[in-house]
Formats: sequence, C-alpha cells, structure tokens
Amino acid sequence: RQGFLDISPNIASKPGRLCKPLQNECALKIDDCARDGGICEDTPDSFLCRCAINYLDVSFDRVNRPGRKCKRYTEDSYMCACPPTHIDLSADPVNRPGRKCLLRINECTSGRHDCSPNADCMDTPESFKCRCRDDFVDESPDVVSRPGRICRPALVDECRLGKHDCHADAFCQDLPQGYTCRCKPEYLDQSPNRATHPGRMCVPRPTPPPPECRIDGPNQCKAHLNEVCRLVNSEPKCTCPMNYQRDSSGSCSVVNECQFPHLNDCHQHAQCIDQEEGYECRCNHGFMDRSHGRPGRICKQLIDECAVPGMNSCDRNARCIDEEEGYRCECRDGYLDVSPSPQLKGRSCRRLVNECRDPKLNDCDRNAKCRDTMDSYECECPPNSKDISPSPAFPGRVDECSTGRHTCSAQADCRDLEEGYTCECREGYVDRSPNLASQPGRVCSAPEVCPSNHECSSAAVCEPLGGMKYQCSCIQGYVDQSPSGQKGRICVR
Repeated sequence: RQGFLDISPNIASKPGRLCKPLQNECALKIDDCARDGGICEDTPDSFLCRCAINYLDVSFDRVNRPGRKCKRYTEDSYMCACPPTHIDLSADPVNRPGRKCLLRINECTSGRHDCSPNADCMDTPESFKCRCRDDFVDESPDVVSRPGRICRPALVDECRLGKHDCHADAFCQDLPQGYTCRCKPEYLDQSPNRATHPGRMCVPRPTPPPPECRIDGPNQCKAHLNEVCRLVNSEPKCTCPMNYQRDSSGSCSVVNECQFPHLNDCHQHAQCIDQEEGYECRCNHGFMDRSHGRPGRICKQLIDECAVPGMNSCDRNARCIDEEEGYRCECRDGYLDVSPSPQLKGRSCRRLVNECRDPKLNDCDRNAKCRDTMDSYECECPPNSKDISPSPAFPGRVDECSTGRHTCSAQADCRDLEEGYTCECREGYVDRSPNLASQPGRVCSAPEVCPSNHECSSAAVCEPLGGMKYQCSCIQGYVDQSPSGQKGRICVR
C-alpha cells in the first residue's frame, strides 16, 4: 500500500509478503549520524549519513556506515584518515586514526571464500559471512562461528507428497533420510526385499483356528486325564497342571521334582530326596550346609587350607590346624608369637634367642649382669656399682660415644641411643659410608667442587663428576645453544 515499502525476501516472484512503513528517520531524529558535523539524508527504505565540509569522516566502517563520527579540521594540527578502500586498524582509531590501514578485500567478489555453492557470501569490514539460501539446511561443523560452509537441501516429506512406493495396506513413515513402509497389523509383509525395503507387498493374515479351550470359561479339557486349560506359547492349550506330567497312559500324574533340575532348587552339591508332597535337599559329604531356614540350598565345600601352603598365612615356623570353618596357626616350641593382630595368631613367629650368650647380641656393660627374657634381655649393674646408663628404662647400658667404643668418622658426631648409637657427618661433609642405610657416618669426606677455571655459562649450573671432570646444565628459562658435546657453554634466554 501507499506509505509502505516492500522488503519481501523474494520480491521478484513473491512480492507483498513483508511490508515496512515508510518513515523519515532524519526528521524523527532516530538516526545514528554524527551529532557534530554529521548530515542525515533520508532514503526510501532507510537513511544515509555523511560529514559536512571541513569535517573528516573518522567512522569505524566508512564504506558501509559513513558519517557516524566526524572530526573538524584545525589550522594548527593534522588529521590522518584511511581511504575508503582500507580498514583503520590503528591502536586508537578514535583519537589517533589513520596510523595503520589495511587494504579492504571483498572475499565474496574475488572468490577468496569457502562458502557453500548453496550459500550467499556477504562481505564484512574485516572478513566475510556465509548464509545458506532458502530451501537449504546448514550442516556446517561449526554453525555458530562458521555458518554456511555446508548447505544441504531441506528434507522432503515423501509420505505427505505421495512420492513413495508403499503398498496400499501399509503405513508410510517419513525419515530424516527418505522414508520407510510398514504393513498394517492385520497384514503380513511379503515384500521381496523385506530387510531393506519393507511394506512394499502386504497380504491379509490367515484367519487363526479357534482356540482349543478358554482360560476364563468352563473347563473344556478331559477331566478324567486331569487336564487343565493353560497358556502355552501365548495360546490356550489343554495340558497338565503345574508339577504334573503325562504318564504312559496319557493321564497327568504328580511330578518327581528330583528327576527334573528345573523343578527343584537344591544346590548342585546337594542330594534331592523326593517326598510324598514336595522334596528335601541335603548337602553331600565334604560340603557344609550354609543355608538359612531351607537346608541344602547353599553348600560350601570343606577345604583343608593347611594342606595347601598357598591357602593359609601361617608363619613357616608355626603349625597350621584345620577347622570346620577356616584354620588357625600356633607358633612352634622355641618361637615367640609376634603377630601384629591378636586375632590372627601364628602369622609371625620369631625364634627365641638368648642374647646374653653372645656379647654381640646385647649392649650390656661388660661389668653388668645380662639376664635373658622371653622376647629380649635385661642388664643389671653389680652391687657396689653405679648405673650411669643414659635411659632409666634401659639400665646397665653402655654409652659408646662417651667411652669411645664407636666407629664414627673423625668428621662425624656420635649420638648415643637406648640401644647402641648412631653417627652423623658434620655440616660441610658428605656421607660416603659403604652401608649408608644401616651404618651412617662411618666415612665422611669434603664435598667435591668444580674447578675454578670451568667453562660453564654464567646462566648454567656446574656439577662436579670427580677429579677435574664436570658437566654443565643451563638453568630453567634458558636455551642451550652450545656446540655438540659441550652442553651448558652457551645459554640464551
């Protein structure tokens, strides 16, 4: 109508589908032209902006959106502005424009784009955008940030349009990729390629024969044979009741549940004993009944864990005694039970040793009396002597450090313990004892250092290797650019 503008998508073939009221944005002051130096010009469907004389257009997109920001020329200054064929990429395009200009390229017209052949390419100030055309579906991998790369034809409903070959007595079902056919419930599918193309040939189902009997009606089966009407494969049939079977005369008689494993729940290692009514289960010899309330349902094999060493955790110096459920362990004579858990005895047995017979096995003073105990020993100073042991809990002990009865290095400190002593190399010395774990501080030597004239970079660490040998390693944050075979000589950040 008059006063409206036709903006239909397909105005050539389908005009009048979308109409927009005509309005003068400039007169209504609803434009976004620059307020200082900007001039608004009304157009049929929108408006245009441009900068007045003596004003420079410094808009961000001067090609598609000119006149949005205008700056006045001054006599004592200068102004830079990228030409319309370039994009302003200056660090501060508002206050200092025209410092960095990039040539504007229309990827759409130059063919430098990857839009689908079924998509429209739209040029942007710095790149381009793709949009699938009508009647096409966007199936691009990244449809949010990179749409219009893969455009496929929109789905067609062959069932609704009648473009299918389903049988007249079949249902047509539309699918994302084509369609499928399915014969109606009262028809059988006799299609030649039923696996891939079902529902192409449908024939009426044959009329089923009348049922042999009725579940909910009077008993039509032979009562003298004890038959009843039951569902067999979803069909009513005259058959024997539950727990009955046909005998040689054709009558239904009570079943011996023990003859059929599926009719009793005895354990596989239990004996099934038939009764006048029902049956009973009894665990076999060598098995223990662990059932609750109903015997013979759970039978556990009795295992002699002591007969197989890998099936018990007794100490090798303990006796394994088999029991009805499990086993127990007892340390042999001459051994002491030192098992961690009181509930699990005989798991760790230690040989009883008389430490007093061998001076190397006790640390009593040579003038003290050594008395053997069940799991250790005790020391007692003789009468008319004074006990100077370090710990009151361990009387009669020798202070090897104060008496000089130790093997510590001259560069180590001796520290007396409740049982024996230990050695620690002094600060500035390296412990090189042969048995460092059990006897530290026996050999203490000064640490090795790199020679003063080493060739390592100032940004590298020198590590001594003995004698005059050493190796260099660049510290973290530096890259080793040394010649081959000479690491750590040149280190650069």
